[in-house]
Amino acid sequence: MRRWILTCALWSGTLATLAPYVTAQEVARAERRLPKRLLYTAIGASVGALTGGSYVAVQGAEQPGSCASQGCVLTVTVMAGSLIGYMIGREMDQLHLLRYRGERPLKPEDVWAPLSGEPTILSARGGLIAVGGTAGIQLFRSGTRLRSEATRANGIRGISAVDIAPAGALALGALSGFYVFPPAEGRGVLLREGTVAAVATASKRAYYASGNRIESVALDADTSRSWPGIDAGSPVHDLDYDSERDFLWAATDSSLAGYRVDGDSLALVGRTSIPMGARRISVSSDRVAIAFGEIGVRILDVTDASAPVETGAWAGARFSYDVSLVGRRLFVAGGPEGVYVLDISNSVPNVVGLARDLGFAAALESEGSHTYILDRRSNALRRILSDFR
Repeated sequence: MRRWILTCALWSGTLATLAPYVTAQEVARAERRLPKRLLYTAIGASVGALTGGSYVAVQGAEQPGSCASQGCVLTVTVMAGSLIGYMIGREMDQLHLLRYRGERPLKPEDVWAPLSGEPTILSARGGLIAVGGTAGIQLFRSGTRLRSEATRANGIRGISAVDIAPAGALALGALSGFYVFPPAEGRGVLLREGTVAAVATASKRAYYASGNRIESVALDADTSRSWPGIDAGSPVHDLDYDSERDFLWAATDSSLAGYRVDGDSLALVGRTSIPMGARRISVSSDRVAIAFGEIGVRILDVTDASAPVETGAWAGARFSYDVSLVGRRLFVAGGPEGVYVLDISNSVPNVVGLARDLGFAAALESEGSHTYILDRRSNALRRILSDFR
């Protein structure tokens, strides 16, 4: 009996040791994945056998009853363990099928650099990348590798938005207000108190959203006060500036709105209704892409800024954290699933594939020939070629 119990224990331990190996193989090569229903059925049977054997060993002599013999106890516990293991494994297999439902695996080569703290936001311009989070704003220079340059604003808590101005200044929003920092060294300036949710910059001005209001301020301003702006009608979640048309786009609780720069303020040009839950927007030429989390992604044609028209929708990711438009490609940050790449040449977005090896993709930013990814799984900044094959 003792030999039999020891054998069961060793077998159970062996299966438990193999489980992480199988999981790692699944991530690396999903198509070679061992079905979890088989693995967990075996583990459940082993645990049931170990439990039944332990019970029989402790009880000693057989007790009166309908199922007190060694054979009966072991049969019941093994069957129960197998059934429970099968049900758990079957559920995991179904979740796996939802995750890997036919998307072609993509393997873009990437360059990466480690991050500190808990990063949440990302901006890039002119080869400079800014990553914001609990450790402040971490700056990197893009070259043959990602080189750490400096850390700015590490005394500001609750950083929620950052944008790099064309001349290099850092415009950032936080729970405490809107700030502008020199890119390399020097103290930042608080230009507006109050919670700021979104930021975008032009060559000489910055735009930020606080509640329903979008305000405009010169980047070289040096005093804190209320600045000229416009009421968006509902809370603003993200801003993106179109430098080609000198135009500002804003995603709110209920609409996508386009604003023309009017001196030191803004003038509404067009607005269209969108679903609630907008998280991030990306503007490229005549298109705007919006990430809506669980709802997915919407693509709008804004050739006529006064009347944006929805031209496509996609909901293939369980949660769309962020989007980035590059020509006719759309990158979607799918969180734990990785980065989806869509071809939006036609009205119906076509999935090029899914880059699973880029980790937990929480934020994206495309600049120049590269796309940068905030990977929260390995707490790293990653860079790939936007037109990789």
